Amino acid sequence: MSDVARQPSGMPRDARVNASAPTWWVVFKTEVHGLWVGGKAPLLLLLFSVVLGAHAFVTAYNVELSLMPPKEMVYETVKTAIAVGVFLGMIIGADSLSGERERGTLEALLLTPTSRRQIVLGKFLAALTPWPAVLALTIPYMTVLGQGDEVLGPALLWGALLGTILTIAYTGTGMLVSFWSNTNRTSYLVGLGIYILILVPAQLPGRAQTGAAGQFLQQVNPLAAVNHFLSKTLVNNETVEEWAGWLWSPTIFALLVLGLLLIYSAPGLRLDAGRTGIVRQAWHRVAARFASLCLVLAVCLVATTATSTATVGRGIQPDRSMSAVGEVPVEITVDLAFATVNTGDSIFFDTVLTNPLGEPSPPLIVAMNIINLDQEGDVVDPEDWSPERTQYVDQLAPGASVTLSWRVNAILDGDYIVYMVVMPEPAGRDATSQAVSSTGIHLTVMPFTRLNPRGILPLVLGAPLVLGVGTFLTLRIRRRETEDEAYKAPFLRLIMVASGVVLSMGLLGAFAIASQSGPVADGGGSGATGSSAAPTESGASGASVLLEVDTSTEPEDLFYVQDALVAPAGSVITLTFNNRTDADDEAGHNWVLVQPGQEESVVANGLAAGDDSDWLDVDDPGIIAHTALIEGEDSDSITFDAPPPGTYTFLCTFPDHYAGGMFGTLTIEGN
Repeated sequence: MSDVARQPSGMPRDARVNASAPTWWVVFKTEVHGLWVGGKAPLLLLLFSVVLGAHAFVTAYNVELSLMPPKEMVYETVKTAIAVGVFLGMIIGADSLSGERERGTLEALLLTPTSRRQIVLGKFLAALTPWPAVLALTIPYMTVLGQGDEVLGPALLWGALLGTILTIAYTGTGMLVSFWSNTNRTSYLVGLGIYILILVPAQLPGRAQTGAAGQFLQQVNPLAAVNHFLSKTLVNNETVEEWAGWLWSPTIFALLVLGLLLIYSAPGLRLDAGRTGIVRQAWHRVAARFASLCLVLAVCLVATTATSTATVGRGIQPDRSMSAVGEVPVEITVDLAFATVNTGDSIFFDTVLTNPLGEPSPPLIVAMNIINLDQEGDVVDPEDWSPERTQYVDQLAPGASVTLSWRVNAILDGDYIVYMVVMPEPAGRDATSQAVSSTGIHLTVMPFTRLNPRGILPLVLGAPLVLGVGTFLTLRIRRRETEDEAYKAPFLRLIMVASGVVLSMGLLGAFAIASQSGPVADGGGSGATGSSAAPTESGASGASVLLEVDTSTEPEDLFYVQDALVAPAGSVITLTFNNRTDADDEAGHNWVLVQPGQEESVVANGLAAGDDSDWLDVDDPGIIAHTALIEGEDSDSITFDAPPPGTYTFLCTFPDHYAGGMFGTLTIEGN
């Protein structure tokens, strides 16, 4: 029998003709054809696009609510792509050999006069092909969600590199399982058990990852080690050199799996599973039990983690015999009594600490607390609502005062009380201190949801549609190829379908970016939109910087489109302010840059100045620079010297606009 006649059934005609090609290449082309033209890979990608779209929409909405900064958004998307790539590689690898046995096609493949290693190599390389497609599908989502953040480049680089290493490792693991299995049921169960066993520890909360044992378990788990490395380098801005040691486990695991697959297992590939009868019988006895054990262990691990996390902090109750609390050494006042905002908005307020005693106060700790007034409502975690929940103050001299500024992000709609607690530092281990509470701020949060948060909606809806059409066309080509022997150039048609999918995804990404409010600046979790300065002489002292700020096109939407600006210290800033509402809109807008902590006073003084002064007191010392109050479809430009390095608030002084959320920040970066 000729070599061509011994090729496995179902091979594309162009592959069967080229008998001089290396066997691994022929097997690779056959497997890729069956995987992609057969529809399995396109359907899996279609399902992934639906899941990724839902994940991206939820996380984009969290950015709108200030729950998650863009860097963490990109990291979560990369982590999801890697987890899916590993899963696809595992299940495709698990089907590669046991599936051939179950379908009765492995015998024809083994009759090919070539080494078993080349057969396994071709199948292994074909099983890796979904990973580049998964990564490519993720890129538009990362681009839209990252919105110009500098983390995008490193995320793509490290995501591609580490995702490839993990996909190689777990695809090889799936093929090893398939090598020892006679049926897909066994290989799928064991492969799924292994996947769950390595995935669950990678998802443990932070408390379960601390300590020597927890760190060790995370570091030896390849998937958890990669997630930890990406988290530290992408989100926490730590160096690669500092965490490079965490990459040893995935690298060693990938090399070990490749060695076992291609050197030990591949030469022994046969019609029956495994290499010897004794080992094969033992494998069949334990395979199903192993899969069940993995599932049970995963459930127990999650339950144990939840229990241990829930009991954290249940320490010994304080000794009631501690020394008595002395006279309270501090008073606290708040400059805001109530506010009504929409979800996703922020409020700013100041607290003033005063030492009324005749002696210096001890060091003071000020903490923010938020109470849900609805008895049936969810308990509020202040850390989600504010980028800085606690502030520390050194000793206050007798009669001295200090002002602290705070920000609260309105995450969920409802009725809340925000209050501050001051705790003097105890004098020692056997002493305590008396907390002092401020008056409450009654915060009413109204529900407000953007239908297209961060411009992600075109991708969420369009990507599954594009992939669905591509999958349909691919399956149609496959059907015609099977039914009509005279059907010509299927490869060219497949290239056209793939090119159309890629082009459509690119257009969707471009449209999504164009529909965004603006690039996101990482504001420590604020989730604010903004833009960076564009100096005409990069980095030079006294450089000219051009900034542009737009209002929303809808008069009821009180926000600046670019609300997180950045400029270098010592620069000369030229800012163009555009009112994008209609010309017949009666409410005007302005752009006023104020000194830190002077927001409320500038707004109050503007209100006192009245309509005749365009709601702005131009002599207010708290004002750094300002535009005119302009009507819809109008613009105004100003030029001013950048203030000293720091973060400054800009706002609109038209009545109720600042309270309604029309403010942003200008960050002046030092050298």
